[in-house]
Amino acid sequence: PAVVLVFLDTLMLVTTLVFAVRYWPSLVPQFRRIGFDRWEAWAGIAILVPMLALNNVWHDFLRGLAGVEGESFIDTLRNAGVSEGALMLSIAVFPAITEEIAFRGLLQHWLLVAVRASTALVLTAALFAAIHFSIVSFPYLFALGLILGWMRWRTGSLWPPMAVHFLHNVAVLAWIGD
Repeated sequence: PAVVLVFLDTLMLVTTLVFAVRYWPSLVPQFRRIGFDRWEAWAGIAILVPMLALNNVWHDFLRGLAGVEGESFIDTLRNAGVSEGALMLSIAVFPAITEEIAFRGLLQHWLLVAVRASTALVLTAALFAAIHFSIVSFPYLFALGLILGWMRWRTGSLWPPMAVHFLHNVAVLAWIGD
């Protein structure tokens, strides 16, 4: 499991880096603007706790319905000796940076030029949810992708969605570890 994690992290990091360097002029304005001066940034942060709670209830319900017990992927990594620092980098830091650059910074940015904002947000959120390869989590990840995309669209900045993505993944890491 640890080798898979390193491989996937490396693949996402390198792919995002290549596109970020190639299309850096598109990203510069999104990084220059901090975005926390807009209420939408704080609304995204405020909705995070209820969303995480709802997601936790949903997954508990499905596990109970299916009678599924067992350790999570994160527990498997911990039991294999992966340190908390490595998990934090792999689960919280890298995805918050790379996925936000890839999905909100580049893909959504390009789609906003080509289609209506609502269409761009829906398409980006659907692709974001799909790359997590979880049918069970798809509705939740789609909703999270919509919120992250809406924050990026309304603030003009990648910083608020990156912050919310990071906080989300830290919470998931902490909750799954219980």
